[in-house]
Amino acid sequence: MRAVVLGANGFVGSSLSARLLELGHEVIGSVRSMASEPDAAPGAVLSVMASGLADPVAIAELARGADVLFCCAGDHDSRSSPRALAWLHVAGVENVVAAARFAEVPRVVLLSCADATLTGGERVHWKEDSLLAQPLGAVARTKLLGEEVALHGSDARLTVTSIRPALVWGAGERRNLPAFCAEGLAGGIRLFGAGSNLLSSAHIDLVVDALIAAATAPDVGGKAIHVADSDTWTARELFEKLSTALGLPAPRRSVYAFEHARALLRARFGGDGPLPEDIARRAKHGLLDCLRAATLLDLQPRTSFDDGLRALSAWAAKVGRRRA
Repeated sequence: MRAVVLGANGFVGSSLSARLLELGHEVIGSVRSMASEPDAAPGAVLSVMASGLADPVAIAELARGADVLFCCAGDHDSRSSPRALAWLHVAGVENVVAAARFAEVPRVVLLSCADATLTGGERVHWKEDSLLAQPLGAVARTKLLGEEVALHGSDARLTVTSIRPALVWGAGERRNLPAFCAEGLAGGIRLFGAGSNLLSSAHIDLVVDALIAAATAPDVGGKAIHVADSDTWTARELFEKLSTALGLPAPRRSVYAFEHARALLRARFGGDGPLPEDIARRAKHGLLDCLRAATLLDLQPRTSFDDGLRALSAWAAKVGRRRA
């Protein structure tokens, strides 16, 4: 299989590229600049696309002759400009689908996220089509809109699938884990409540396997698919396990109503600290229904939660020693 990976220097993109190469596939990865190369998978052919997802012609040229186009580019920073997020997650994804169609690529697999249905309410055994209100925050809103644009482009000539992982974790993750470490070293990861809410997580190996399975599985066109670990934890249990693996103190509880009120004030008047979507993501139930992944992708974890924690602990110790 010849695969093109957009966003090949990100955690998921680089992990996906490495797994594809391990399985004997050809990988062409795009990066914004060669300065990003150290984070890309060794062995992947890298192509610089300084315009990112803004140039459908460049994407089409890169994708010509490919069997599948993986779009792993994205921005999950709650404080990014809503306009920039819309250009990336909506217009950019529209460019990807148009480029794939022009280049006659038969498959597009989009990396989305479970935040596409983050509303600030409770999500328990949440199905892919369970959205009852507009998503909370610009990241979630643009992710959902871009996903809708992409999935509506799926037809007999082009199969488009969206993978929605829960909280992605694993050795080498450099977006969530550094933030958790900063919180932990400042007194413990904040639960923004008692921590009794249920949360889904997604180990990187499971996310990568879901993306690869979606590249060949039948009956996945036009569908969004949740991906989450089979283990279910409360927020307190999950962050206790991650804190232990990272060598951090135990998570700290707080009062949800107080934290939520402060976040609303920040959203309106500015200031440092978590926004309402950050509070909801961690303090509200976020338990995903993954029946679609099990039936359509035949997805089974190849890395147990405990093995993932051990690998994470070893990586964290290695990085800590290197920085010391």
